[in-house]
Amino acid sequence: MRNILFVLIFILILSGCSRDDSSSIVLREEFEMPDIILQDTRYTLSTGEGEPIVIEAKEMKVFQAEDKVLVSNISFSQKNSDGKDYITGTAFSGNINIKDKVCYFSGKTSLKQHIDNLSIEAESLTFDSRDNTVSATGEVSVTFPGGSIVGTDLFADLTRMSLELREIKEGGVDN
Repeated sequence: MRNILFVLIFILILSGCSRDDSSSIVLREEFEMPDIILQDTRYTLSTGEGEPIVIEAKEMKVFQAEDKVLVSNISFSQKNSDGKDYITGTAFSGNINIKDKVCYFSGKTSLKQHIDNLSIEAESLTFDSRDNTVSATGEVSVTFPGGSIVGTDLFADLTRMSLELREIKEGGVDN
């Protein structure tokens, strides 16, 4: 008797539901599922010729077909050939292109190049390990021996130690 009552109630509920013919149902055809999800992990990104970049993250999602890794709450570092820190940094999130060896960081991003004591802070930052360059759009803070600058739209070549800003808002270089 209970089963019959349950079936009757279920049929009433289903028959009471209707769909307006003018509405449409949209299904997302492509849904990106990561191949691997890791928590509290470390990832080593080969840079080809130089030392690898080591990334530690609260969460890491690996998408092998797209050659990308998404990371959150991260710190990253790269040693020089002598085993000393060359680059270190932190960011809220990152998108790493494994094939091109380019890291896109966002959310209060900081990067320090230790050999020349250069620090860069920005809301988002791109580090290209192939040519050792950094770029950032929007407001950027740069600190180095002899000065500090706040400006916009940075491009920096860390090998040649050259910095370009679209605009300098404050600061300067001490001699």
